[in-house]
Amino acid sequence: MLRSALTDTPCDGSALAGLTDDDWRQLIALARFNRVSALCSHAVAQLPREQQPPRKLWLPWVASQDIVTQKALHKNRVAHELVTLLQQHDIDTVVLKGPRLAACYPHPELREYDDIDVFHPGKQREADEVVRQTLGLTVNTDDPHHSTYTFQGVTVENHCSFAHNWHVPSNSDYETLLLRHVPSATFDALYLLRHTASHFAASHATVKSLCDWAMFVRKHRDEVDWDEVARQTRRFGMAPFVAALQRIVNEQLHVAPIAQLDIDIVPTLAERVCHDMLHGEFAQPSHPKAGLSRTVWKWRRYRANRWKRRLVYRDPEIAILLRGLVGHLRQPRNLTHKH
Repeated sequence: MLRSALTDTPCDGSALAGLTDDDWRQLIALARFNRVSALCSHAVAQLPREQQPPRKLWLPWVASQDIVTQKALHKNRVAHELVTLLQQHDIDTVVLKGPRLAACYPHPELREYDDIDVFHPGKQREADEVVRQTLGLTVNTDDPHHSTYTFQGVTVENHCSFAHNWHVPSNSDYETLLLRHVPSATFDALYLLRHTASHFAASHATVKSLCDWAMFVRKHRDEVDWDEVARQTRRFGMAPFVAALQRIVNEQLHVAPIAQLDIDIVPTLAERVCHDMLHGEFAQPSHPKAGLSRTVWKWRRYRANRWKRRLVYRDPEIAILLRGLVGHLRQPRNLTHKH
């Protein structure tokens, strides 16, 4: 289904033949969890009616696709209006993720996302001031990572830095690297890989991340300095994860390989990474209960994700752990509350 949606080609109905109602329920739930539900339902809609899921399952699925589509169209328009407004005040805007990645898809409105993330090189405060004075919006600056405001019903995060989890020592060096390349397709590649890797190592990255990487590579392959990307992924310890990511999109989503990113890895590594993205043990973003139960759950998640951190970071485990503990001591509420 994803191969069909991402290449805008007919879906192979034979692969879906014989699915029971329960099979379809599990498939729909898996697509929704991985935030690719609209992409998958779009592919299934191209099938003959007899190959589609039962009507009682199909109609709610189509309705949810329509909701995703309408929200995405609105957010894409809002992002364009915001960029145009700030350009009128001589403030350059780099859109991160969201609408920027959606533009790489055959049908941008099918890519699901939440906030609009932006970066204004050297002019974060000036951008916030324009938002306050021109749009009359309230800007929240409590988070040191970014300021936030709501524009036409959409949350906008104005980043002052690209790295959020400063408990990883090498992130400060990676921040310097990104600032050196912004704005460029090479920056986009380096940022997207680090962002995906960080989510993967901390808790989970979904199949949507695979789709994003596949679509970005297809659209911007010729604009990226892949030698630089390969050099930096090796320097920061991400090369095994990036190689696994690239093999997954090559084998499963039929994206042509990038020779510079292909290194020797354990044959089962790509399979393990892909399985974790689909069904990760700690794929839920947070534990449903507060208090000591959540603290224990977070520690279990941290220990279970050691193999991921080894794929993503060059930093010693003890350095990440100690910095993380210091951060939690400064904000102990994060240990027992949702985060």
